[in-house]
Amino acid sequence: MKISGRVVSTKPISLSRAAKLVSRFVAVENGSSPAVSIYLQRTSDAFNRLVQYHSKTKNTITLDSVREIEKQIINDVESDGHATTAAKKKKKKKRKKNSGSKKNRVDS
Repeated sequence: MKISGRVVSTKPISLSRAAKLVSRFVAVENGSSPAVSIYLQRTSDAFNRLVQYHSKTKNTITLDSVREIEKQIINDVESDGHATTAAKKKKKKKRKKNSGSKKNRVDS
C-alpha cells in the first residue's frame, strides 16, 4: 500500500483539535492493515487520554491525580495483554509478596 499526501497547513493546532482529527481518521475506512489499524486506534486513545489529563490538570496538578492516571493507564495496558516491563515487574513483586504472606499464615 502506498500512502501519499501533502502539507495543507503548518499552523499549530490545539491538542484537543489534533485528538479529534486522529479520531476521525481512525473512524474512516482508510484501507490500512489490521496491525496499522490497531496502532492508529491506540494512538487515538492516547491522544484522548492526554486531552483528559490536560483538562483535569489545567488548574491544579496534584501527585495523587498523576498517580491515579498512571494506574489507569497501566491497568488499560495490562488488560490489553501488552503489559510494560515495569508493570510486569510490579505484578511479579505483588505475587511474591502475597505468596510469602500465605505461607506465614499456614505455618502459624
